[in-house]
Amino acid sequence: MLQGGLTLAFLLQVNWQLGLVFVVLGFLPTIVPKLTGRWLKNGTQLWQRANDRYTSGLTDTLNARPLFRHYQLVVQGLGRLSGMLKHNEAANFTMNMRQQWASLFVSALYTITTTGSLAVGVVAVMHGQLTIGLLLTLNGAADRVVSPMIASVTYYNHLTSSEPLLQKILRPVDVTVPKLHYSANQHPLIQLQGVAVGFDSPIMRPINLGITPGTRLLIQGPSGVGKSTLVQVLLHDRQPLSGQVVYNARLAPEPLATMAVVHQQPFIFADTLAYNLTLGRSVSEEKMFRLLRQVGLAQYATAAGLSMKLGSDGHQLSGGEEKRLELARALAEPKTLLVVDEALSGLDATAAAEVNQLILNYPGAVIDIEHHATPTMKARYSQVLDLTQYAIS
Repeated sequence: MLQGGLTLAFLLQVNWQLGLVFVVLGFLPTIVPKLTGRWLKNGTQLWQRANDRYTSGLTDTLNARPLFRHYQLVVQGLGRLSGMLKHNEAANFTMNMRQQWASLFVSALYTITTTGSLAVGVVAVMHGQLTIGLLLTLNGAADRVVSPMIASVTYYNHLTSSEPLLQKILRPVDVTVPKLHYSANQHPLIQLQGVAVGFDSPIMRPINLGITPGTRLLIQGPSGVGKSTLVQVLLHDRQPLSGQVVYNARLAPEPLATMAVVHQQPFIFADTLAYNLTLGRSVSEEKMFRLLRQVGLAQYATAAGLSMKLGSDGHQLSGGEEKRLELARALAEPKTLLVVDEALSGLDATAAAEVNQLILNYPGAVIDIEHHATPTMKARYSQVLDLTQYAIS
């Protein structure tokens, strides 16, 4: 600043008229931020919104990997994320292009004003009002005054816009797929043959069990007995410590494609209610309305309800509503087998009875794992497996 002030004083002393011409014209490019500031800011805001949506979608996709896998919708989930990524990249390109155009505008205007100043100086030289040496001196001095301001404008443009903050690369994870066993037997859908589950050591004695078409199986037991671990084995998220899970050959090549799953902790995407229900599957609006009414969410069975955004920044569903929405996901595309992991936990008696009836009305076979079920509920099942009988004391 001191150097610029001293140089300006020198210019005005040598030839104040021409010095002012050089300085005033040189400062014209500094008005560019006033002209382009809102334009640059809008580009930045567009990118920020696209980036926030992509970041949220990436987090959701990573956290919802079990959900996408169990519903065999991994490709659709990655496709949704890919669309968000492309939108983010387009917004980022637009933001950077606006920044480059603004900088180019500053440079072009600076070149024009500098040329104009020199033209005025040349005219003065031709009329004998100025020597060539003094003209060059004035030009160099003016440049020392104006250049720092031009540099500041360029830095301002960079600050107004933004550089990308994310490396948008999604690398596939190397996952070892467990070996699945199939049987040509036409009757059981799934057989547990001496299956023991646990981590480093078994937490229950081996189980032999057959699940046939039309089965209504209730697996019951207190916390820690191994219910969720057994669910993971059935869904081949985990291998049994001993024994085998044998699937009917008609469930090949991927049993999960023939299963619907109601998870213990429903995952809610930061997206619309419609997406949270369909998970990207093709479901008509009329069917979505019907499903919502069927599971007791009739208050959301409207066009406005389907477009309502859920998640931390949107509408917050209650625990019971989340369980009902999770059940609607399973009912959207009925499968051969429904696996339910504690759908009734956290519900009051009335809601639990309603959800339980919806589960038992499922058109396929049902495996329902519950912490607690009333005697009335138990009577509705064709089989009841009490895991406390298999607990290792």
